Amino acid sequence: TAILKGLLQPHVPLPYFGYEILYQSSTEHWQDVLRKSVGAPIGTETELIYRALSRTMERGGHNQFGILVGLGTDHNVVATASLSGRKLSII
Repeated sequence: TAILKGLLQPHVPLPYFGYEILYQSSTEHWQDVLRKSVGAPIGTETELIYRALSRTMERGGHNQFGILVGLGTDHNVVATASLSGRKLSII
């Protein structure tokens, strides 16, 4: 949930913090995928990758990632999970 919370408020408590959480908590393979998704070459400073992820995920219009950063919906996002028969909701 820390990753999703970080993406819903990606610049709290610091600029690009949510993207840093996403990138740093990813496996090496997924870091490579994220880096390539923004066109960053091998060896790019991570701060530049965070900035590029921000621009990509926060752009307006028909953006498939917008829902992850709270764009494109006026509705509350609710996820429900069942753990050992107990239902938990995340709003």
